[in-house]
Amino acid sequence: KYSAPILLDFVWWVLIEAKRRNIRKLYFLARDGYVMREVALVLCEKFNLDIECRYLYTSRAALRMPTYHLIGEEAYDLLLGYSYQVTPSSMLQRALLPDKIKTQILHEIGVAEERKDELLTRIETFELADKIRNNTLYRDSICKMSREAYPITIEYFKQEKLFEDSTVAIVDSGWNGSMQRSLRQLMDAEHYQGEIIGFYFGLFQEPPQMLNSTYLHWYFGPSGRLRDKVRFSNNLFECICAAPHGTTLGYQQSQDGIVPVLGNTVSEKQNEFVRSQIELITEFASEQITDKKFKDFRLAQAEKLTRLLIRQLMYRPEPEIVAAFQQMQFCDDIYESYFAALANEAQTDQLRNYTLFAQFSRALKKNAIKTQDLAWPYGVAALLPMPRCLWYRWNILVWEILKNSPARRIYSRLKKHK
Repeated sequence: KYSAPILLDFVWWVLIEAKRRNIRKLYFLARDGYVMREVALVLCEKFNLDIECRYLYTSRAALRMPTYHLIGEEAYDLLLGYSYQVTPSSMLQRALLPDKIKTQILHEIGVAEERKDELLTRIETFELADKIRNNTLYRDSICKMSREAYPITIEYFKQEKLFEDSTVAIVDSGWNGSMQRSLRQLMDAEHYQGEIIGFYFGLFQEPPQMLNSTYLHWYFGPSGRLRDKVRFSNNLFECICAAPHGTTLGYQQSQDGIVPVLGNTVSEKQNEFVRSQIELITEFASEQITDKKFKDFRLAQAEKLTRLLIRQLMYRPEPEIVAAFQQMQFCDDIYESYFAALANEAQTDQLRNYTLFAQFSRALKKNAIKTQDLAWPYGVAALLPMPRCLWYRWNILVWEILKNSPARRIYSRLKKHK
């Protein structure tokens, strides 16, 4: 009803743009690209398109690790940022450091054993990140692991034919373009001089400019469409685009060539839900294009429908829509060191932390309440009776406007206030 037409129009747009640019090979990035590729295969078969749709097993973790020894201080900016749930242990887990080394680093930076799993506020995260960044053992360990990961990653790229064409076109959900940046850094290190084009559902911020890199977006871009960004849930979108396999941790040699090393999935029950979701989406795509031609795509009409559906799905969902996703577990950590519910009734008490007063308090106070952020606040609010639902929805919306408007520069300073 919602996710299927949203993804159909996005993938149709990607294929239209690919044809217009004479691109004959698309790499759909794991894991958000899994269902996108399934939809693309339906469209390519129906419309007899000469476009090869490949699935590239990768992730932020798998792409970043082999780059760390190449990019200097940027590596630690990526490794030590804030996420929905941060503890001293989880910050070190992002680099998959051995337990013995993690224990030694925590000792050297003054984190007691009994406090290694305590939740950190944003300000505490920034303070601890500075200590970790300057730790010699940490930096040496990262560089060593990065150098070891580099050769097999490049061999995987060669196996998947990334270096064969003058243009590499990737398809992903988006948000900040960091996957494309890491891919560019790795391919540049191998002297690849072709163009990398990214097709993204949306981009919240301007990706770092790099030579021969193009970023295209569908629903919203770095500038403009503020009313779309503040009503959008990238966490829910990633659940809609979930794949029935774990995150890519790296690569290893096998009898069949180089294969991905995959992390664990949440549960078989969630895998079943994901497989059912993918089947429903692809069946919808097939049914919708039965009597259509490739040229029947209408950009303005598709954009209008996408905006309507996304607001109904993400910003003001009916309780039954939220209930359909209650079993989904979400994680924004690159190595999935934790999982939390996307939205359920048990989280409604946490909405008290989403009033404007509470949000400013969390941003300004070092001793702000330590709590895991909600992955889909609008979804949790939808589970409340209407008056309270409207109150919290308004508070969440205004705060999102502050974060995403030109006032975000003030917000960023508030987060780092000490």
